[in-house]
Amino acid sequence: MRKINIFFYVFIFIGTAVLFLRCQTEEMESNPENFAVKNAKNWFENNDVNLEVLEYTKNIDWDNAVIIDEEGRKAVEVPLVLIKNTSTNVIEDKDYKNYMRLLFIEDKEEIYKVFSIDYTTNNKSFDNSSKFSLYKTGTNYSGYITVQNTKKKVLYSGKFENGKEVSLHNYGETKNTTNRLVCTYYVTVGNYTKCSSWTWFPDYSPGSLPPGYMPGISGPVVRTWSRNILLNAPQEAKKILNRQDYLKSFNLNSGGTLHVYVDQPIANGSDAYSGVVNPDVGHTFLAIEQNGVVRVIGFYPSNGVNPFTAPSANPAYINDSAHPYDVRISQTLNASQLSNVISNIVSYKSPYNLNTNNCSDFAQQISAAGGLKLPNTDGSWPGGGGTNPGNLGQDIRNMALPSGATIKTTGGIALSNSN
Repeated sequence: MRKINIFFYVFIFIGTAVLFLRCQTEEMESNPENFAVKNAKNWFENNDVNLEVLEYTKNIDWDNAVIIDEEGRKAVEVPLVLIKNTSTNVIEDKDYKNYMRLLFIEDKEEIYKVFSIDYTTNNKSFDNSSKFSLYKTGTNYSGYITVQNTKKKVLYSGKFENGKEVSLHNYGETKNTTNRLVCTYYVTVGNYTKCSSWTWFPDYSPGSLPPGYMPGISGPVVRTWSRNILLNAPQEAKKILNRQDYLKSFNLNSGGTLHVYVDQPIANGSDAYSGVVNPDVGHTFLAIEQNGVVRVIGFYPSNGVNPFTAPSANPAYINDSAHPYDVRISQTLNASQLSNVISNIVSYKSPYNLNTNNCSDFAQQISAAGGLKLPNTDGSWPGGGGTNPGNLGQDIRNMALPSGATIKTTGGIALSNSN
């Protein structure tokens, strides 16, 4: 009789546990918010997210994540618990405290764009674990909100009073730059301060976007580029004056490796550009490597081009050593292919045109000379459109791997010239 009772209680215990787990599963299935947080967390844990604030993060508070549904567009905002004594210089008043969060915005391909949000306020009752969000500041929040992307660019910084933006923070109307030209963002841990010399060009002027929209974060940017804008002006000090001399160290009787680097306007995104004031249009460039000899080269206009009135210019070739990139494809070349690549670079005479022969077009043509055929998808930008680093980067990520090639999708710093 005693054995029967024991088995009876064990049976009841297991049955109750199974019922509990089933109820938990049904609750997850019936609550889309749980799935939204779970999906964002899974994606984050399986991808390399390059946000500097993560270096100073003690814990990511997934339990207090906030689900955002902004006009049908889903996003997840997750509070961060920072290492003790961590702060930023959004404002230099010691009464203000900093509260950091991650913002995940999912696109149609279930890939997330990730941003860091810095809430800076002197409100002692502010609770970073509350259901407060970038899109629903309520009526109580007063302070500053600053947003950065994974390229360490400040996309937005605004001053808020009673939940409403009253001005852009450190925005100079005439110069279109911040008033702080150096060290626009730094992090202090204990007695150590890390300073990054970022120059911030805000994406818009007050009143140019509909309520609730943040540039580069949600919704379309409704203000176009300035009609006087100049793009892709090269750095004079890095110009390659003689391409044949620049590439003479390679042995044309041996093989080597061609690297195609793509710096996308938004990492892992097909956007042809990002921003309005000083927009980021990305860049595609090449490196040739052979037995320790490296030469890096990018195709530019000889001067800045205007997409509306003057998209063409004479070409310029730039040493793009140590340029950051988001995706890279590397192709092994035999001696004949290497010779073709170098010959085509040296003899290249086509002028630069933002729409029809830009840095990405050049990279595709030179790669084809070496037997590497890259896919092409056109995009558009104010004043024109064509091949671009945003689409090319995504095409490379998704292309079938050619024989003798490798693809790196996590980004990094390109090779530098050597020997």
